[in-house]
Amino acid sequence: MNKKNISIVSILVNLVLAFLKLSVGFSIKSAGLIADGIHSGTDILSSVVTYLGVKTAEKPADKEHPYGHYRSETIASLIVVFLLFLSAAWIIYEGSLSIIKNESSQIGTVALVIVGISVIVNEVMARMKFKIGKRENSLAVIADGEHSRADSLSSVAVLVGLFATRYFPMADGVTAILVGLFIFYETWKLGKEVIDNLLDVANPEIETQIRKICSTEEIKIMELKTRKLGAKNSAELKIRLNKEWKMKKVSEVIENLENILLQDISALDFITIQVASRSLEKEKQTLEVGQSVYSQKSFPKIDFDKKGLRTIISYQNGNFYYDFGALEYLVIDRDQQGKIIQQKIIKNPYFVTGKGYGTKFVKLIKADKVITTEIGIEARKNLQRMGIEVEIKNELDDKDIT
Repeated sequence: MNKKNISIVSILVNLVLAFLKLSVGFSIKSAGLIADGIHSGTDILSSVVTYLGVKTAEKPADKEHPYGHYRSETIASLIVVFLLFLSAAWIIYEGSLSIIKNESSQIGTVALVIVGISVIVNEVMARMKFKIGKRENSLAVIADGEHSRADSLSSVAVLVGLFATRYFPMADGVTAILVGLFIFYETWKLGKEVIDNLLDVANPEIETQIRKICSTEEIKIMELKTRKLGAKNSAELKIRLNKEWKMKKVSEVIENLENILLQDISALDFITIQVASRSLEKEKQTLEVGQSVYSQKSFPKIDFDKKGLRTIISYQNGNFYYDFGALEYLVIDRDQQGKIIQQKIIKNPYFVTGKGYGTKFVKLIKADKVITTEIGIEARKNLQRMGIEVEIKNELDDKDIT
């Protein structure tokens, strides 16, 4: 069952409950039962508004609404909160009137059965709405679930009031007032959440997940904002990348990061990424002789013994990759006459979205030569200091891989 279907079922159920409660309530002059019937009546309006809000939110984006219609659910939630407020005020009014008139109600089996059924049915409906609302991240359905839960609890209070009237005539009116006050309390809590949603409240949980992923991918976050759009969540991210990177590299990093975030964070629906470029900071130690040794983690082991002069070629998805810092490399060993002894495609264990770590891979694989299209100035200097030949090519020749 989805969020639209549960709203339709709720409308039908509350139509029956409201009719039964009000009919019996007026016949036995029970303020508590009448108040409960009114509450079920507002549940009908609540479910109708929820259904319309959910249905409208599913409309695709258009020229007038480029960000879609997702806030329709939040607006529906606000209307449901208003209906809850009105029903609470009316219930308190009826309870107060009953106390002033000092009217006593007659306890009947029919009344007790109706109230008992109402308690069970509304609790079942509330749990179903909470489950579906949380699963589909729908504040409107959750708000409607709160309405059903309040109806269930008010029915319990009415049941207690009907039994207590034989000992305390004003118990029925007092029960109605207590039910109204409880609904006021629930309305205030729900109303705060709805207003926060309308005011683009941030989502701390999603922000934490984004920061964790960016840290793993070694991408520096300069600014991060999140906000809720009805049942959807969006994020705006400003990151820092190497100013030496060309547009193709920057675009690839952004695309990879976007895919990772949307794939790993199920609650995130939209992401906007901006880039602020600057030189990457290097961690280094300067020795007394003036040489620089770059800090690095312990190397993982790769089972591919070196058997000759080793060349690595930037590679990805079966094609020559344009950048030195690649996800994988074609590793080729040749003898002194240039004949290939062995070759293998090996993944770069250091690769992350923010950095390719090609130099680390060169050290790990013990390469003698690198063939690539693009390589940063610092990376090239490092390779030269290590005595490794660097060849820049726009495309591979057959002789490079045969």
